[in-house]
Amino acid sequence: MVVWDLPLRIYHWLLVIGVFGAFITSEWDDRNVHQFFGMAVLGLCMFRLVWGFIGSPSARFVSFINPPNHV
Repeated sequence: MVVWDLPLRIYHWLLVIGVFGAFITSEWDDRNVHQFFGMAVLGLCMFRLVWGFIGSPSARFVSFINPPNHV
């Protein structure tokens, strides 16, 4: 059973790289690289919001919530 589809797996690893890159470049004199990582993370978050509504059944937000009788 596949828990996450390929776009979501790529999203998770790109998010890790983006947050780590923003953290590393936060003290650099050149702010352009840091801003690039920040904008990339923002774009990834927007992708996740869209994918949560139109993605595969396991990636949709409605699959996160279980009804009380199932819990």
